[in-house]
Amino acid sequence: MRNAKLILAVSTLLILTAGFAAAANVALIVALPNGTTIERCINTEEGTDGYKIFQKSGIKSEWSYSAGLGHFLKSVAGYSGSESDGYWTFFIYDYASGTWKTSPVGSDGGSCWN
Repeated sequence: MRNAKLILAVSTLLILTAGFAAAANVALIVALPNGTTIERCINTEEGTDGYKIFQKSGIKSEWSYSAGLGHFLKSVAGYSGSESDGYWTFFIYDYASGTWKTSPVGSDGGSCWN
C-alpha cells in the first residue's frame, strides 16, 4: 500500500494499453501529481515498447538508460521523482487475464527482459 501512495502522491501513474503486443493503436495515460491527466492515442507498429511509445507521444520527458535494464523515466511534463520519495511505475494491460500489471523493468525491458 505504501508504494501505491508514493505513486499517486509523489510521481506519475503511467498506463500503457495494448500490452506491447499486436496492437496498432495504444492509449498512453499520464496522471500527474497536480491532478491533471495527459492522454494520447499512439498509432504504432506491433511489438513497439513503452519507451518508443512514450517518445512518439510528444510529451516532454527525460530518460536514463541502463544496458541491462533498459530506459527509465526521470521526469515527465516537468515533474520528477527522487530516489528517496517516489518513482515512476508503468502499468501494462494484459488482455489474456483482463488485469493491469506493472512492468518489471523499465519501460522497454532492456536485454534481460525482451
